[in-house]
Formats: sequence, structure tokens, C-alpha cells
Amino acid sequence: MLTITALLENKSINPELNHYPGLSLLLEDDECQAKILFDTGKDLTFISNAKKMGIDLTTLKTIVVSHGHYDHFGGLTHLPVDFFTHKPRIIAHPHLFSVRYSALFLGNKNIKFKRLAPLFDRAKLEAQFSFELTQAPLVIEKSFIYSGQVTQRQVNKRYGVIIHESGEEDDYVLDDSFLVWQGKKGLVIITGCSHSGIESIIGHAKKITGNNQIQAIVGGLHLRCATPFALQRAKKAIDENIDVYGCHCTGGLGRKYLNAKDFNAGQSLSFE
Repeated sequence: MLTITALLENKSINPELNHYPGLSLLLEDDECQAKILFDTGKDLTFISNAKKMGIDLTTLKTIVVSHGHYDHFGGLTHLPVDFFTHKPRIIAHPHLFSVRYSALFLGNKNIKFKRLAPLFDRAKLEAQFSFELTQAPLVIEKSFIYSGQVTQRQVNKRYGVIIHESGEEDDYVLDDSFLVWQGKKGLVIITGCSHSGIESIIGHAKKITGNNQIQAIVGGLHLRCATPFALQRAKKAIDENIDVYGCHCTGGLGRKYLNAKDFNAGQSLSFE
């Protein structure tokens, strides 16, 4: 059985828990005794919320970061060196350490605004954690598969720019990745922001697992400002029998259109 607990989300069902636009989910498989942290928000709120919920994260061995935006990756950069009992394994895409900004595009020119990557010291982080950066899918434990880079994307939108020492490039958030859990009743897809489009994510999940049966989708679906066409495309991709728990960037309109349930900080879900 898989249990997913929301340590951090945009909203909370418990007034004692802090919340803001961000995401951090704890995934626990009781059969293979696997415990994975999926995303870390922008700061240590996920840690303080976990403590208030009576959850000990110090023994975690695996952390997955869905992409390099501050509201998913930032918490990792704030963790004390001595927080974990053992050095955790961090699984993410090679673009995790990209320095990125949101931008307004005017032809070939751009006007940069907010920094979307957290402030970080890569050398310090690499000394603190064991990073496994991969574009390819990766099996984690027995039932979990890290998606790697989504290879066939329906959404190819510029979300800003990536800054290199040699210049700049448009940022399509190619590191947008997710987790798949393989259960008796089908796949559970756990997403961060779904920048590549939930329809692309579903197709990629089926491809890497060879399983077309999906029982649930949990996470951010990036539909809060979606066009009617994007909403229709997402709805068409999700079968009516799939349970959808839309949080973080799904938005009220996205949840309503997909008939998705809320999943807020303090809540837990179980799947077989």
C-alpha cells in the first residue's frame, strides 16, 4: 500500500500547519518499506510541519526533486548539514542547478523579472547530499520509477530564461519530472508542476512502465491560468475512472474542470 502525506501545500486543513504556494509530499510504501520525499518547498516549512504531524524525516534515504524552481527545490538548500542520520540520495534532472528567471519575451529579446531558482552553493550541496542527476527513467526501490525527462511534450512553453556563463537560453523547464508508483490497481502518478502538460506525463508514464492502467494522479497540474483549449486537452487525456487530486498550481478552475479533489497540507491518501 502507498500512503502519500502532504507536508506542504498551498492550503492546509490544520490551522497549526504553515502553508504557502509550494509542494512537499512524503511517499511511503509499506510492502517494500520505502520512504521517499518528493519536493521540499522553498524553505524548511516542510520540516516544521512534519514535526507537528509527528513525522520523523531524519532517517530519509531518498529525496526526489521534480524540477529546479525555488518552490520545489528551495527547501533542500536550507537543510542543516547534520539533519539526516545518513547522507540522502537526491534524484533529479541534470538541469536542477540551472540559474533561471521568469521573463517577458519581446521578439528575440527578453525582460527578466523574478529569479525562479533558489540561491544555492552547488559545491556545498554536493558535499552534503549524494546527487543522482539523470535524464533517463530510473527505478527506485521496488515500486517507484523516476520519470526522467518527458520525451514527447504537448506543452512547449517558454517559462523564462536560463543564464549560463556563456550567455542565455530560453527555459522550457525540460527538467519537469515526476514519480510513478506501481500498485495492484494500476499506476499512481505523482507530479510537481506538470510544466510539460499532464497529457504528456500520462503518455510518458505509460511508456516507461508498459502499464496503461492508471488509478490516480496526485500533485500540481499547472492549470491555474490555463486556456480553455489547455483545459479541454487535459480533460481528454484523463479517463473518468482516474482519481485526480489537484494541488499547488492546479488552480480552482483546473480542479473544477477536471472534477479534481483538493489535497492540502495535513492530509494523507492511500492506494493499493
